[in-house]
Amino acid sequence: MVTPVFWSKLWQRHQSFALELAKLGYTIFYLQPLKSGGLSIEVVKKSINGLDINIITCNVPFKATSQPSLNNISAKFALFLLKKKLNINFSESVLWLSEPSLSYFTKCKWAKIIYDKCDLHGTFPGQKKWIWNRYENEIFNHCNLCLCSHEYILNDIPEYINALVVKNAVTEDFKPIKPKQRKKDKVLKLVSCGAHYEWIDFNWLFSFLKQDNTELHIVGTGRGKDFEQLLKTENVIFHGQIEHNELPDLLQDFDVGLVPFKDIELIKGVDPIKIYEYASLGLKIWAPDIKCLYSNTLIDDFVKFEGCNRIIISNKNKKNSFIPTWKNRIFTLKDLIMVNKKYD
Repeated sequence: MVTPVFWSKLWQRHQSFALELAKLGYTIFYLQPLKSGGLSIEVVKKSINGLDINIITCNVPFKATSQPSLNNISAKFALFLLKKKLNINFSESVLWLSEPSLSYFTKCKWAKIIYDKCDLHGTFPGQKKWIWNRYENEIFNHCNLCLCSHEYILNDIPEYINALVVKNAVTEDFKPIKPKQRKKDKVLKLVSCGAHYEWIDFNWLFSFLKQDNTELHIVGTGRGKDFEQLLKTENVIFHGQIEHNELPDLLQDFDVGLVPFKDIELIKGVDPIKIYEYASLGLKIWAPDIKCLYSNTLIDDFVKFEGCNRIIISNKNKKNSFIPTWKNRIFTLKDLIMVNKKYD
């Protein structure tokens, strides 16, 4: 698995898929984002609930994501180290690729190449679309199957590609409970989980803090002046980044889970894991009044502000939906990812 996230950082679909694939009997090599300033490789075997995952840390002389030609040289270094250290037969192995900037990996003769496209790459703040199109076009020329985490992402996939929408889910640690009943005079405890980066609407979060009897909890990471200012604001409690298996116990102490996205192109293709986690624990889910989120059946209400007044708009598409686990998701894929599966 070639992934865009470190194993021990923010838990995303990549770690969950790795564990579910291990349950199916696959030997998993989980390549973390490349590090620069050296030429070395380290493989650490991590045991999780009796499942072994090989976590790979790879250092290359340089990284140049914004310059594809140079970046391919970096990828060559990484491949050289992988071949030397792992001694695996690529022709008998599946490449599960989630990091498009390492598209050069698809040039090897793998038994099968699966591209897990879980974002609209090139639309993150500061990225150039043409660069990421170049990486993805190389992947499309070699991959056998493309997984998309949201229907909107299908717009980026060529018609000749075998593509399948496989949305996010929750780990089995998140046990469904009955929705909470809160007292009217109780402090409203809000929580926002995840990476609080450039796609977060901090003004929306600040608006909640102008209301009485409201407490905002931040779980995860963040950056920038707005994030720093938020943490200094009264009635904001910062929990930092915690282990994923500790998250269920923490979250079920809150009333409302927030999805504080900005209305930008990137968000049109986002299927937030946090929504599934909030819903499985019985939290109400609030999001800004953004049109592209209207179709999400797990969001309870859309919230906007006029001055200090909070206006709640019920989600017309809200359903008491079944909350899928990653075990459910991998079940739909297990036949497709087998190396002896043939495609038309």
